[in-house]
Amino acid sequence: MLNKNLNRIQPPPIVKLKNMAKPFMEDHDFIDLSQAVPSYPPPDVIIESIKQKLNDLGSHIYTPDPGRLDFREALCEKFKKKNNISTKVENIIVTAGANQAYLMTLMTFLNPGDEVILLTPYYFNHHMSVCAVGGIPVEIELDSEKKFQLDIDQIQSRITSRTKAITIVTPSNPTGVVITEIELRKLAEVIKERDIMIISDETYEYFTPETGHEKHFSIGSIPEISDKVITIGSFSKTYSLTGWRVGYLHADQKYIDEMLKIQDIMVICAPNIAQQAALVGIQQSGDWLKEKKVNILEKICWLKKYEFSNPGFLLVSCGAFFAYVKHDFDLDSFEICEKLLNQKKLLCIPGEVSGKSQKKFFRIAIGGIDLKQLQTAFSRINEFIEP
Repeated sequence: MLNKNLNRIQPPPIVKLKNMAKPFMEDHDFIDLSQAVPSYPPPDVIIESIKQKLNDLGSHIYTPDPGRLDFREALCEKFKKKNNISTKVENIIVTAGANQAYLMTLMTFLNPGDEVILLTPYYFNHHMSVCAVGGIPVEIELDSEKKFQLDIDQIQSRITSRTKAITIVTPSNPTGVVITEIELRKLAEVIKERDIMIISDETYEYFTPETGHEKHFSIGSIPEISDKVITIGSFSKTYSLTGWRVGYLHADQKYIDEMLKIQDIMVICAPNIAQQAALVGIQQSGDWLKEKKVNILEKICWLKKYEFSNPGFLLVSCGAFFAYVKHDFDLDSFEICEKLLNQKKLLCIPGEVSGKSQKKFFRIAIGGIDLKQLQTAFSRINEFIEP
């Protein structure tokens, strides 16, 4: 009776882990490192603005399928300033979060059996989405010793006649790594003469340094391939609107009308009130966002100086909302996370949800904790002894 594609999709890992942690959640020593949810509410200016808009009937009706015009105009300015992409409102669709934008993109471009290259460790929802639409995920394992930067030669070797798209996430979920401009330009050369799309998830773009090799760079800003790039973003982390469900995608105009067919089937439009909230964020929350970014980068700075004295652990990467840790115990990633929960009251994400090759890794989300909690968590990990 059920869709056979569901057999290829893992259960939502966050749900499974949260259920496993229920007995610990009331304990004041428990630290949740599992989900990339900010620990702070949205900016006051958003809350106060939305309070006023709740009495306006226009806030409770459908918007146009691609989103509110004023919001898409603001996104055009955002793309120009933040991403170096000059665009028009006709190139933008507002979505109910970045995950919906990604699934809608796959439903627009993929036929059953088409391949999508995923860089392992990947964001687990991307793998689930490819399987859900009947696509074939092609995993390319990135080397932790090379800080998970792109392996251009391996990407080229895995391209086939069935390859429809390459998915990148920068900064990465789960590793936090920013793909450098140099590497992204190399990737652009790979697809320039090929009929392959780049799907670029840039959800954590605001939480990177403003200078240096970790400065965020959007591959969609490269003119030679701009028509082959779908740029996806979200305001869940940017303005702490995870439950409001508001994201967006940017695509060449020739694809937008086809994508809107899927948009109308899936959601009609993103939540009207959420679009207004994100619009206020763009227009009036710049100083608030700078403060939150400083807090995140303070934690990243501390992590980059940290070294485990326990030889069983190695911090291999960190950035944006994440730290990625390698362990050397005779356990897989689910087992190590279960033991860290039972012994140290820490809830982490097993690396295996981001690829079968990730048994020796686990993810730590740092966006929902302060620096003191982060230091406490790493101290507990450092004290772990395999029973």
